[in-house]
Parts: sequence; C-alpha cells; structure tokens
Amino acid sequence: MKAVLVQRRVEFPKTHDIRRLLESVATIDPHLAQLLREADTLTPFGVEVRYPSDAPELPPGGETEAFDIARRVRDAVMAALRAYLEGG
Repeated sequence: MKAVLVQRRVEFPKTHDIRRLLESVATIDPHLAQLLREADTLTPFGVEVRYPSDAPELPPGGETEAFDIARRVRDAVMAALRAYLEGG
C-alpha cells in the first residue's frame, strides 16, 4: 500500500497501522481500498514483529488465513502498480 501511495505522490504517516494506510489509499483509489479492506487484519503481525507484547496467539489455522490475505493484498497492489512498473 505504501508503494501505491508513493507512486501517486500521496503523503502518509509513518505507521504500521494498515487501517490508516487504507484510509489514505481510499482517498485516491476507493476501488483498490475496497479490495484491500481485509488487510487490516494483518496489522498485528507488522506491529508484533517490531514491538513484542502479550498479544494473543493466532487461532488454529490463523496463520494460513493471514498468509492468504497477505498474498491477495500483494497481488492487488502489484496489479495497481503494473502499468507504472512496466514503464507505461
């Protein structure tokens, strides 16, 4: 998401809070923000890695779901950037 914001020259806060990044994306591309809406569930992973705490563990199978969400987010962002990355 940050790559999309940088490519579109949109300033955004220095954050790992995916909800805040989604709000910024929504101002320039509501459709993309809608595609990425489930990414908010990944925020704890970005924060937990950097700031360990007593966060609850994933339910059984949760890591697979998180990985699938991350893959869908990556694919949507890459599709949004495709023309730019291909020089078009």
